[in-house]
Amino acid sequence: MAAELQSNRQVIEQLESKCQKNGQFVQAASENYFKLTEYYKEEHIQISNLQESHNQLRLQLEAEKKRHELITTELKQSLFTAKKEKAEIRQEYERYKEEAAKVAEKQGIGRRNLEEMLQAKEIQINQMRKKTTDLEWLIKQKAKEVEDINTKCKAVTSMLQSSRRI
Repeated sequence: MAAELQSNRQVIEQLESKCQKNGQFVQAASENYFKLTEYYKEEHIQISNLQESHNQLRLQLEAEKKRHELITTELKQSLFTAKKEKAEIRQEYERYKEEAAKVAEKQGIGRRNLEEMLQAKEIQINQMRKKTTDLEWLIKQKAKEVEDINTKCKAVTSMLQSSRRI
């Protein structure tokens, strides 16, 4: 009986040891589950923030595209108008030059007066050329800005695609 009692005590001790190990395992699993839950919550918040940032960046990008399209259209219209004005002034200059030559012949206006009038018209033409050149330069600058924005757009799109993979 004593041997049986001793054997039962050993079995009880083994079972208690096993129960204690299983309890520690359950406790560790519970702690790991809690940590995993917290990690999941943090990741969910980060993903939500990234999605919100993504949407804001996309809206900003669309607004910038529209703004630059508008600027480009306005600059093209300004250049077209300047070229049209230049052509009209050139035609007026040629007409005036012809009329001045006729008048000079008819009225005997001195060459000096005619040259002064022509020089004044030349100055007007040069001013229009400068204005046209300035507008063309401005269009080139705006085109560079549009290229920069397109590059930024590609970078943002790439970043957004990377954030979607997360």
